[in-house]
Amino acid sequence: MDKRIQWDANVATARLFQSLVMGCVKEVVTETSFKRIINLMHKDYPWLDVYISQYLDLLNIRYLKIGDKDERAKALSTTFKRMVEQGKEYRQIEGKVRAMAREHNCSVEDISLVEDYPKKIEC
Repeated sequence: MDKRIQWDANVATARLFQSLVMGCVKEVVTETSFKRIINLMHKDYPWLDVYISQYLDLLNIRYLKIGDKDERAKALSTTFKRMVEQGKEYRQIEGKVRAMAREHNCSVEDISLVEDYPKKIEC
């Protein structure tokens, strides 16, 4: 924790949002899955300013396309694992996004996925 930003309201707001998200996750997964997710989140905290957010969009779209509520709950732990581990698929997408940004002389944040979020999301 950087003591210079410890009392920054933006940081506090982001932390509150993170805790609310994790509270929701805890409600829909098993206790074992939740412990696994928490361990993944603390293992190699990946949420730095260099993370390719397009990969998160891809995982979100896949996750939201799972129609069955129970299947989505089961898939949540795996989705978190993929987000955190930055495995082969992440590195491939990162390479493509960075190459596209260089090709178009823009920031990686300006690159979007071709896939769209579903119009209707089953709850």
